Amino acid sequence: DMMKTRGRKAETLNPENPLALVGLAAHYFFSGDFTNAISYSEKAINFNPSYALSLWWSGLIKAHGGLFQEAENLVKKALELSPVDPEIERIYGALYCSYLGQEKYTEALEASEKALQYHPDQGHMLGWRAAVLGHLEANEKAKKAVQRYLELRPNLKTKEDFRQIFVPNSKLTEPIIEGLIKAGWKPKS
Repeated sequence: DMMKTRGRKAETLNPENPLALVGLAAHYFFSGDFTNAISYSEKAINFNPSYALSLWWSGLIKAHGGLFQEAENLVKKALELSPVDPEIERIYGALYCSYLGQEKYTEALEASEKALQYHPDQGHMLGWRAAVLGHLEANEKAKKAVQRYLELRPNLKTKEDFRQIFVPNSKLTEPIIEGLIKAGWKPKS
């Protein structure tokens, strides 16, 4: 895998390069290996505790790995350090994940709406917003949100389809599926 090889190479060239460590963390994250993902994201923070990118990546990884409160703290710190970050919508996305895992649905909705201010048509974020509206039982609004999301994801027919496009082994998979169903998604089987 290209990303892994590059990350490893960068690590050998400069083991204290937080970007290389974040790259490795991301590789393990997308492979569903949270043990390694968390380990590398923590190393990145140790080398440079005020690097916003490391903080929000670590927060995102920990949220998907089920460490929701830790995730929230990290992401909030990233926001403090970099309030006009070019990746700000991703920081809000990570914040959403940390809130959803804690069932702080109102806060999660707010975070998803902040992210969507930057990219109003971002498919996955529209899905995340629809899911949290489902959990909040904001009926008509939720139904509209889930319809818009499904228009962008015409191949999403079953729960398994969603699992296939989501982060493997994420602790947020089922809460999002559940929220989408509450919002009006009717997956086949």
